[in-house]
Amino acid sequence: MSFVFDFLFPYKQFSFPGMHTEEKVLYAARQHPLVFKWRLFAMLGAVLFFDIVVLVIARSYLSAGKFPLVILGLVVFTLVSAGLVWWWIKRTYEKTLFIITNKRLTQFVQTSPFTGFQLSLAFDQVADTAASTHNYLQKIFGFGSLFARSSAGAQGDFLVENLQFHEDLHNWLNKLLTQYSQKADKEQALAGFRPFVPGLKGEVRKTFLEDKKW
Repeated sequence: MSFVFDFLFPYKQFSFPGMHTEEKVLYAARQHPLVFKWRLFAMLGAVLFFDIVVLVIARSYLSAGKFPLVILGLVVFTLVSAGLVWWWIKRTYEKTLFIITNKRLTQFVQTSPFTGFQLSLAFDQVADTAASTHNYLQKIFGFGSLFARSSAGAQGDFLVENLQFHEDLHNWLNKLLTQYSQKADKEQALAGFRPFVPGLKGEVRKTFLEDKKW
């Protein structure tokens, strides 16, 4: 099964590799959009810094007749590098996903356009969860990390970084895990459990979900 990237609730057109036929997606998200912009800015900044260093060296050691060739070469290099950087970062950002279904937590981490890995943690293996903000930038823009400790040991721990609405999601996930742990029939433990809808709370969220099926 290939990815189907449709993040519109109720995720009827969303699927991912390894998804079971009886699984229902309760929430799916990428990292905060600022992460994509920051990575792009940092890499393009590195390319421009390289250009400046080459120009300074060329200005000092090459004749005036050869200098325009250096500029032309750098223009070509910059355009090619910018296109490659944009494609690389966009590809890894789009395929790095966090998903909550009615059975497990799952994330796909794309380390390059060609390599990546998948982590999954079943609800019956979640010992506890936590949400954290690591710096002022995350605090200002409202994103952080979600952590789930596995009862199977440190190797099974689950960390999702740069999530929007991470505190609200943490509270919702705790409610989900509480209901799951209290029901004897695990297959139907989350039947009818309301999915996480980011940005909506209280009566607004209740009204939004009233006519929705998932």
